[in-house]
Parts: sequence; structure tokens; C-alpha cells
Amino acid sequence: MKSVLISNAAARPAVKASSSRIVLARSSKDNKSVTPSPATTSATADKKKKSKIPGSDLLKGWTSSNKDKSAPSYNNTVLFGQQAPGLAKSIDADTEWRVTQKALVESDLKTYTPKEAADLVKGNKAVIVDVRKELFYSNEHAEPSISLPLFVKEKGGEGDALKKVILGANATKKNENFSEDAKKALGEEKRTIIVVCSVGGSLETEVTKEKSGDTYVDSQRAFGRDSQSLRAAKALMDAGYTNMAHLEGGLAAWKAEGLPVSGLTASKSEEDEWRTTFPSLLGTKQKKEVKAPETEMRETIFRIGKGEKKYAVWPVIYEYLANNLKSISVQEANEKDVVIVDVSNADDFRGKNITGSVNVPFYRNIEDPKQRRLGNARDFFVGRSMFGQPKERNPNFVEDFKSKVDTNKTIVLTCGRGGSLETNATKSTGEKVMVEEFGLESSSLRAAYELMQEGGVKNVLHMEGGVSSWNAAGLPMSGKYTQKVFFENQGGVVVTLLTVWYFVYLLQN
Repeated sequence: MKSVLISNAAARPAVKASSSRIVLARSSKDNKSVTPSPATTSATADKKKKSKIPGSDLLKGWTSSNKDKSAPSYNNTVLFGQQAPGLAKSIDADTEWRVTQKALVESDLKTYTPKEAADLVKGNKAVIVDVRKELFYSNEHAEPSISLPLFVKEKGGEGDALKKVILGANATKKNENFSEDAKKALGEEKRTIIVVCSVGGSLETEVTKEKSGDTYVDSQRAFGRDSQSLRAAKALMDAGYTNMAHLEGGLAAWKAEGLPVSGLTASKSEEDEWRTTFPSLLGTKQKKEVKAPETEMRETIFRIGKGEKKYAVWPVIYEYLANNLKSISVQEANEKDVVIVDVSNADDFRGKNITGSVNVPFYRNIEDPKQRRLGNARDFFVGRSMFGQPKERNPNFVEDFKSKVDTNKTIVLTCGRGGSLETNATKSTGEKVMVEEFGLESSSLRAAYELMQEGGVKNVLHMEGGVSSWNAAGLPMSGKYTQKVFFENQGGVVVTLLTVWYFVYLLQN
């Protein structure tokens, strides 16, 4: 029932309408109540119907153009009066997910538990499509499954430079050719296509309590749970596939159920279980050969590859040297008729070197200006000298070595710390324990591998402990000793000084 209130305010001829009551204003001249006309009441009601949820205009600004020129304009880089350049991208991504979730719910996308999915695959009624990055798929994936990445690595100069510095080789972008890749991998697939990612996501907006069984709407999942597999399902539907389904809980739930997985990190027993459980599908197109571990890699700065030449990874180097290289002590190196070659940097060699040794640097100054700037940033963060030149691998090391050293003589390689091929240490009780699975990596050991493998130099020995052990043994040393300008971790010193300066500034102001 509606109530009527009469106001005595003299200067309020306005008419106000609400859902519960009508407020009438009294004229100051005739002191008579003014009843709103039907036209006024109708216009007010129409205006109310068109009213929107507070803040909806702001959301509209992100999703469509605002045709109402009188409406306030919003800056999609400002949040609470402060600059927020990433706000637009965040809202765009959130809006895209809401559209995706709505479309998937309306299409009645099926969701299968891991066991249900495994039974469908076993009966040749479904195929599992893994939409994670290729690297993740290579490491571990449900078996059998097909790799169809929704995101791919950024190459060369693609993408944001800051993102590439922070993420390095992990920087990715959305796969622009996802639909084309899907058609190549799936063709005219008639079986149910079950998409999977790491965690699965969910379209459900309600949660059921385990004990009471009561169901309630979770405010944190008003639009379900976003995931790569659900977004991929929408993309595949857009590409024309209608036989779509989704794996509940993703790969994590698949593994928790003890279902078979394969990949570089998968255990042998899991692969054997797959061969025993689903022998009928072995050798079909779903069975994808797993790549072997990387044996060669390009040199990187902040995990960004540089140059085209690839170098053997340390485990490969260790396995070769452990069977082909002999190490000697500093005393043996001093007594033998050998040529001692120090592969340290030229600056380090000038400052401190073994008397009579020859220097062939394994690393050289970075020549490319852009790479040099990245190298300076790397050296700062790891605490190396801020005043020296950043270094990179010398791609011509073997050629430089042969031009400076008589390879017909016995050669002893060394560097600052020397490194070691020993994997065990001896306790005071005499018991041996493993401390390093692949010994202790060093420049001199890597140099030995390149000389023996690429250069064909066979009469090579390695000096344990390097120049440091030689110096500690009191053996002859040369070079121009220089006083360090800063402490060892110069980057840390700079940060500390800046922090102290900031607090002093606060105290003074």
C-alpha cells in the first residue's frame, strides 16, 4: 500500500517517485497539494526501467562504445584517480572470460571426471586434447593425449620488452593460429573432444557443502573458475567443433586418480601401467613420441637466447669428461713438464695468474650494444663488477687456443676456481657421501670438453682447485694485484646505500 507525505518546504516544486511511496510538494502560494499527472508518472516509471546498476556505465565503457554523448567519459588507464595502465587489459580479460563462460553454459558443455574420461578414451569414444604450452606437455601429460597449445612462446622481437626481460624464455602470447592448428591435429574428429589444462577450471557458480549437502552461491566464483581449457573449448566451438567436453580438475585430478601419464618427468611405472591398461591404443595417432632431453642450448641473458651457436649442457659435458679427462693436483702440475693454460677472463688474468701460464679466455666482452646493456643489468643483479665489460662465450675459443698453444705438448687447463669432476666428499669418519651429482662446473672443464670434442686435442689434463688452490699452496704467482673498489656483491651495496639515503631524506624532511 502506498503512503502519501506532504512537505511544507516552500521552494520544492519537484516530484519524486520511489517504489514504496510518492512524495508531493506543496506550493508556497496556494498551499495546495500538487498531484503528479499521469504523463509525469509514466515518464518517471520509464526512466526507472532504464536505470542501471551503479557502475554499469564504467563496465560499458570497456565493452562497447557509448552512444550517449552526454554521459561522462571514463579513462581506462585511471583507477581511483591514479594512473593504472594495465587496468584496461585486466578488464578486457575479465570481460572476455564472462562472455566465454556464458557461451559455454548456454552450449551445455559437458564435464567429465578423470575416470569417466579415461573410460571414454579406452572405448575409443573420446580423445583428450592438452592445451597447455608445449614445454609443459613434454614434461608431463595424460596418456594418450594430443598437444594443441592455446599459448605459444614469443619469438625474436615479438611482445613487450619488459615482459621478456622478466619472464625470459617463458614469455608467451595467445596462439593466433589455434583454429588452424586444431584442424590439422583433429581434422574431422567425430569422437568427443575432451580439453584439459593444469587445473581444469569450472563453469559452476554454486558450491555444495560436504557435510550438510547445502548448496550456496560462492561470491568468489560468480562466473565460475577461469582456465585455459575452458577458453580453448570456446575457441574450438568457434572453429566449428560441436562435440566438445571438459576434464574436471585438469591434469592434477587425472594424476590424483592414478591414471597414466607420460613425459620427461613421468615415472617408468606410470608408462608401464599405460601399456598394460590400454594396449589397444598403442601406436595410434594419439600416441605422441616424447622429445629427448635437451643436449645443447644457446647462451642466454635473463633466459633470453643470444646468438645461433648451441653449446652442450653440463650433464652431457660431465658424462664425457668423467670417462675421458684426468685431473691432477696443483703440486703435480707444478712438477710436471706441461703448459698451463688459464682460460680466465683477460682482466682477471692480468690481475692474478700462475707464473709462466698462458691465457686463452673462454669468455670475451659482449660486442653487440643491445646485448651489452642486458649483460650490464645481469651483472648488476648478480653482484658482479659494475665497471667491467659484461662477458659472453667466445665462439672462436678452439681456434684462438690452437693459435696460441702448442697442442703437441701436454696441456693443463685451469681457471679461477678450477671446478671438479668428483661427486663424493669424505667425512671425518672416512665415510663418503655424494655432494654433487655432476661434480662442480667450471670454465676450465667446459673448455676441456670443447678442445677434446670439437678441437680433437687429446693430451689435456685438468688442475683441481684452479688458480685459487695454486695460490693457497704458496706456488709462484704473477700479475698486477688490484684493490677492489667495492665489496664482492656490488649490486647489494648500491641498494643498501640507496636505502640509507632514502631514510636520511625522510628524517630531514
